Amino acid sequence: MSKPEQPKFAQKTVVGRWIVHDELGSGGQGSVWSAKPVETKRSPTRALKACFAADPIARKRFEREVELLKACDSPLIAKVFDADLEWKERVEGHPAFAYFVLEKFKGSLADLLADGVGDASSRLRIFQEACRAISYLHDHEPVLLHRDIKPENLFIKEDTGSVVLADFGIAQDETAPGLTRTFEVVGTPHYRAPEVSNGETATIRSEVYSLGRLLEWLLTGSVSTNMGTRPIPRGGELSDEACDQLERVLTQATQAQPNNRYGTVAELLGQVPALWLVPKPRARGNSSIVAGNIVEQALALAKAKDLVGWRTQLAQLRSAARANLTLWRNAAETASHSEQAGVRFDGLVDAAWPLIVFSLAGVYSRDKMLSNCRPLIDDLSPSDWRRDGYSEFIEAPRMLIFLTHYLHGAICFDPSALDVELALQLAEAPVEQRQNSTTKPLHEQFDLVGRPRHFSFDHKEPWNVFVSILARRPELGILFSSKDDLLRGLNAYSAALSLVDFARECAKASPVDLTDQNTRLEPAPWFLAGANADIQRAMRETFGNREVVSVIAVRMGASIAAMKARWPSWTKLLNKACIQVRGTWWTDDLSFGSLAG
Repeated sequence: MSKPEQPKFAQKTVVGRWIVHDELGSGGQGSVWSAKPVETKRSPTRALKACFAADPIARKRFEREVELLKACDSPLIAKVFDADLEWKERVEGHPAFAYFVLEKFKGSLADLLADGVGDASSRLRIFQEACRAISYLHDHEPVLLHRDIKPENLFIKEDTGSVVLADFGIAQDETAPGLTRTFEVVGTPHYRAPEVSNGETATIRSEVYSLGRLLEWLLTGSVSTNMGTRPIPRGGELSDEACDQLERVLTQATQAQPNNRYGTVAELLGQVPALWLVPKPRARGNSSIVAGNIVEQALALAKAKDLVGWRTQLAQLRSAARANLTLWRNAAETASHSEQAGVRFDGLVDAAWPLIVFSLAGVYSRDKMLSNCRPLIDDLSPSDWRRDGYSEFIEAPRMLIFLTHYLHGAICFDPSALDVELALQLAEAPVEQRQNSTTKPLHEQFDLVGRPRHFSFDHKEPWNVFVSILARRPELGILFSSKDDLLRGLNAYSAALSLVDFARECAKASPVDLTDQNTRLEPAPWFLAGANADIQRAMRETFGNREVVSVIAVRMGASIAAMKARWPSWTKLLNKACIQVRGTWWTDDLSFGSLAG
């Protein structure tokens, strides 16, 4: 049955406080138009939904849709900016209508993802956000049921790329009187649960069924027209193991009998996180788009101060990282020795990268509730990690700690948002030592701040390998405005770690004689491996910054007087280290007077 023809607004028709422009879409009860405020034309473009229905039930549904949307306060639910539900003739030549205005989106999933299955990890991120939106409705008091979950009703935000649920035309809460006629079936065929198709009342398990069909569509590009599910295409981005497990999730979510399905959306989603970032080994760089989306999502959650959403997403990523690290190790240990070493290390970084960049986005936000990366160190040191096998695989998590630790420090040492305390908070985190089960502050462990064992499987210079890895991670461009800013932060933080080492030595009752030719400070000044101009800038900006010196002195329990007295000996030690690393002296003079005044 074709949709009834809807009245059309002429360009620049004024509706209440809004000027409507292009039509964005139409349905059985109305149409949606792009709109701008009459008075403040510089405001973002919104979407105006007008309903021309004459049927009292249809009108009541439209009013209920506005009521339910207004009752929701979540970045995952479409936000209403304005509404006028008085049914009257507002525009000459048009029947009576009511309207409301909501945010304008890039498009629906059906529009944006129709041309192919695309990146599996991105689509599974979309599924996770859709589940979170539905969970929000189910956790509402009273419980809200959307009753029409499908790609056409899920939209992508233009600014963050995150998913938003809209179109509450047939949604209802469990306590409100129904607006469904006797024996009327609601929802969309193939996404509608069998019991709903038979005229029964929708439940949470009915929505679990619809989400199962949505997952099927996201992974296969279509939805089964019978009670089975379509097989997930093999040979693509997801491993066969991941496909097998995801198919089991689909099967249970879409069981014909409601009691055989997952009982809640959270239960359904709980079976997916360990899988949705389990990629099949692939060429370098293919995961960057996914990680970029995760960074943008993290910053959007931070901006919205959505702590519930943040913790939910973080929990999923932590679970996924644990599973991915185990899969990486199993694959790496059985890989051919002829395999490129860099690819093997990239695979390790890929396994935990979404969790790492999500956590680093919390640091970037400078929100105290989101910037604590201490738990991340535990996630990168899994307690169930096998202690047998090749040492490079046993110690692989420490390489990830090394990588994460320096990126954390680089963000904290951004000159425009310097946060020495936050940097040291992670540097001082107790971490299990490589040699035994005792713990020691991260900054005191040479392999975590100086030169990690087996950092490069092909024994290249660690600094060059480190920088090359970061160069293949374009999503870092969201956290650093340029490669120069990234290297500047890395060098400044590395210099600060050498200053931490110096201050710790000065605080000892019996400090080491820094003039001893055999003296070796640990951690080594790793930044000395960089370009000479970068080294000099890092020394001037770090050693010459009174705030940096003061915070480090206090944290290490050193007096400025003791540091000043030993400064000449330490600068000679730095030059000695420079010769060892670079074969040349660092000659730029920096007196303690310029450092601490």
